[in-house]
Amino acid sequence: MILHYIYRNPTQYVVRVAHAKKGDMVIFSESYDRKWIATRTDNTVVIASKKYSKFFNSFTLLQDGDYTLEVHYAPSR
Repeated sequence: MILHYIYRNPTQYVVRVAHAKKGDMVIFSESYDRKWIATRTDNTVVIASKKYSKFFNSFTLLQDGDYTLEVHYAPSR
């Protein structure tokens, strides 16, 4: 899996993932908060944050392929 991200502001990132496999995880070093969500840019998939290693936000990818995700903190909308 190849990952690139763009920091937009403290509550929003754009993440590009290439060559993902179903079940791969994108892990953020932000402290875990269930209010972080990832939305595929075509709005077809919303991925809720799960706790990873007791501290971090993670998002499990649901299928093989390439993704562009908007990761954002929902209350900031």
